Amino acid sequence: MIGCPSTCDLLNKRENKKIIENLLKMRIGGRNVCRQLTDKMIDIGVIPDDNRPFVHSLIGKGEYGVVLGMCNRSGKHFAVKIVNSNDNVQLEVEMQIKYNAIGLAPKIHQVRGYSGNSYITMDRISMTLDYYIRKDPNAGVYLSEIFNDIDASIDLQFMSRISHGDMHTGNIAIELNDDGSYDKMILIDFGFAKERTEDDDTLITIQLQKFREYLQLLRSIDNGPHERQLVGLVMSRINSKELEEVRNIFTTGEDLENNMETQDETFRLVSEFFVEDGILS
Repeated sequence: MIGCPSTCDLLNKRENKKIIENLLKMRIGGRNVCRQLTDKMIDIGVIPDDNRPFVHSLIGKGEYGVVLGMCNRSGKHFAVKIVNSNDNVQLEVEMQIKYNAIGLAPKIHQVRGYSGNSYITMDRISMTLDYYIRKDPNAGVYLSEIFNDIDASIDLQFMSRISHGDMHTGNIAIELNDDGSYDKMILIDFGFAKERTEDDDTLITIQLQKFREYLQLLRSIDNGPHERQLVGLVMSRINSKELEEVRNIFTTGEDLENNMETQDETFRLVSEFFVEDGILS
């Protein structure tokens, strides 16, 4: 696990300070950025004032928010996601709670609203799959096991009547054992996740759900030795007998208008791209 540094170089970058300033409605700057952020969140009850909690890293940022890495003097690590409040935030929180219940998401400890923003305190992940395959020289040893767990997670989601909808390498988190070996994978970022309704049951199959998530995963993989290995694993599953029927729907251009999970034209275009390049058989 990453240690607790005394400085926040990422937070001190100008563009990052502007994002955080807009979110927290406060002026920040200089060497006290991390302390100011921590004090602000203690004041509004987002984090407890025990063991000197401290913002030490910017884990991620987007158009609507940031995820801050936190730790305290006792060595406990956690994360705080700060986003502009809207109806989708509550839905995303509800879906993350459902995913945590089946062991596929970080646990949420608290959600608090303040000044038009939502502060979501949750367990911190170790790293994302895209970071892992780019940075860890031993990633290739465990990629087959990781992909098997990804595949099993889709089975579990289907049985639980939920789908993530955005399983790219940046939304798959990897946990390692102390010796650096692979332990487990979970998912993050549930903005596209949803429950399957009874009306969906006649349309959505496990094969279709897998095919959609695999295409999303393929779109996110960069070029590199470990990335090519992962592409091979995904393609072997896409070209498997299990997915033959749904694969044929995509590759033969059959009408998908009535299929709720595949109305998004993006996936049709992606599948056509793969066919033209000879990736799909």
